[in-house]
Amino acid sequence: MPFPYATYLNVFFQHLQRIDVPQLVDSVTDQWFNQTLCQVNGSVVRRRRAPQECVILMAENAGIIPTGD
Repeated sequence: MPFPYATYLNVFFQHLQRIDVPQLVDSVTDQWFNQTLCQVNGSVVRRRRAPQECVILMAENAGIIPTGD
């Protein structure tokens, strides 16, 4: 069964690049959305969007698969 949300593991922003979170939120068309924003050493910052209006920023080891593995 596929996961009910879009997951993008590509690094979207480069080091020291400004991340405009409100603009990114407004650009999302998926109901559930998970995007790797940037990578710092061995960790990544990801953003999730849920069916209810919320935005979550997560910093985790880059080796973690965000699909529940």
